[in-house]
Amino acid sequence: MKPLPAVRKTLAALALLAALGAALPAAGAPAGGEDPLWMGRGAMEKEWGKVLRLSGEIGPAAYRYEERFGATSSRFESEGVSWTLLGELELLPPLGVGIALEATRIGRDIETWSNLPAGTVIGTQVDQTNDTQVDVGMLDLYASLAVVRAASLELEFLAGWHFLRHRFERSNFAFQVSGFTIHSILGPVSEDVSADGPSLGVRLTAKHNGFVLGGGLQWAYLPNLRAENSLLGNIESEGNSLRWRLGLGYRAREWLELGLSYRGTYIEVEEGRSVNAVLPNNRTYINSIFFQAEIRF
Repeated sequence: MKPLPAVRKTLAALALLAALGAALPAAGAPAGGEDPLWMGRGAMEKEWGKVLRLSGEIGPAAYRYEERFGATSSRFESEGVSWTLLGELELLPPLGVGIALEATRIGRDIETWSNLPAGTVIGTQVDQTNDTQVDVGMLDLYASLAVVRAASLELEFLAGWHFLRHRFERSNFAFQVSGFTIHSILGPVSEDVSADGPSLGVRLTAKHNGFVLGGGLQWAYLPNLRAENSLLGNIESEGNSLRWRLGLGYRAREWLELGLSYRGTYIEVEEGRSVNAVLPNNRTYINSIFFQAEIRF
């Protein structure tokens, strides 16, 4: 999986956050300036005074899906809405556990397939269009380890298990041949893709005067990927998932933080085969802007 420009930018932003956090004055640090980095439930928790946090996000999402099999390719682009729910509990500083659920609903739009493998009609290329609607769900169970915890900076590593559900519903099939459109009598076709596998991540947070800058990166390997197509049957494959996040928040109350965040998602699925069908190599891109609210107990 090739690195994406957005991922490189996110990594650069994380490095910048680390530099900013190191340069910020330690809020609440002793007069002598001592502010040890390894603090367990140290300055950061003293400032917040909380060990359980719950957050919710909702906002618009832009979605793109691409498939390629030999000379045949497809492309689908549409918009929708995403929302997330997250809960984290600090068990024994600096260790914590968390659960995160993200769901995306993409509106129905036209998907285009170019140069179908069925061949040509009298030397003319055959293309296909259909209406497509998509739902994406992701669930993460993870443990976190804070390796740096200061009043103005926190660096955490995360490891866990990632679950993916990707559902397509295609209908209104039509074929284009030499400028003519031929509508198909084929009914709606659904495809449910489910996958799970181990995940690794890093999260960096910098705080100053009530403002919170945060960023994160997560990679998941998906060896247990299965596509259930209502027309073609079941196909097994594997894939990778990469997600990155940047956010800015403000602590409106001691227990409440409000903010905006951006999250990008990239999913790549390798080609898979069964006796009756082929699952083409495909890629999914999701970019979301979230309005965020977080409370701490």
